[in-house]
Amino acid sequence: MTFKNEEQPQIGLVELPDAGLLAPDGTNWSTLRRRVSLISKQILMANLQASGFNTQLVHLKDGDYQEEFGKAIWRNLQFKKVYRGQKIEMVNPSAYDAWGITSNFSQHREVACSRRKTGHRGRL
Repeated sequence: MTFKNEEQPQIGLVELPDAGLLAPDGTNWSTLRRRVSLISKQILMANLQASGFNTQLVHLKDGDYQEEFGKAIWRNLQFKKVYRGQKIEMVNPSAYDAWGITSNFSQHREVACSRRKTGHRGRL
């Protein structure tokens, strides 16, 4: 395996955009933690850095972009599933030797899996 930097492999650790569930009137029914990086990600970064990896946080919660990625029906209401933060496609997939994507909350699981399945539309 060849790394961009032979001394310290570079890892991009992704903080996913926040997931929202919007009612037909626009009310958000989910807990938004916009622009806040989870402490678990910071602990993981510190451990990777202590092991000799050049680890950077790719903070996709920090932004105002919103994109719909699905729908859900509950009590005869149709909700929109959206993610908010930075546009995922703006990430340069070649920026790091490896990527780490974690999901601490079940509402973020679908955003994480959709990006992995589509391969970042063929790029990440």
